[in-house]
Amino acid sequence: LIGPDMQPLTGAMRLEEANILPGNTLTAVIAAIDLPSQPAEDSAAPVQEDPLVVKDVGHGIFLKTNQSIFDAHMLKIDVLDSWSGLKDPSSLEKAFPSGHVVLSHLIRLHPEDVTFLLPVEVEMPTCVGAATVWRSSTRGWAPVEDATFGDGRVTVKLDHFCDMAVTGQCHVKAVG
Repeated sequence: LIGPDMQPLTGAMRLEEANILPGNTLTAVIAAIDLPSQPAEDSAAPVQEDPLVVKDVGHGIFLKTNQSIFDAHMLKIDVLDSWSGLKDPSSLEKAFPSGHVVLSHLIRLHPEDVTFLLPVEVEMPTCVGAATVWRSSTRGWAPVEDATFGDGRVTVKLDHFCDMAVTGQCHVKAVG
């Protein structure tokens, strides 16, 4: 079929009126039809994808989680300039094992008042000797279980955000 602009008509159409004129000339009034897309009978329902995403948030710190968590929450970090910016810094010092010092950035992860449906993996740089990741809570500071240390970095999985610091034995070598 040819349209009024003399271009071929494509897509689904509905015949509204048809006439045969003398000389076997066919005239027709047609309208386009928007058909809903039909999945193939043997195909499954479309799967919503929620890819894992890694974001560099600065200072060598990376956040890794599903895109839906990034979309639902404004995940970010603040690198704190001093202990005074931490929640209850005196209880953190008291929680340290003997001989431990801070061997990472002091960070605050936002938002702090949300429990995530899926964990957020936080990876950050540490100094040699890093052994324990500490997180703030309503009951003071506590070590994070299942922290993975390697190649001057630590990785933890969190279901909610807080303040964090990494401690360990200071390994200073005298030079000269």
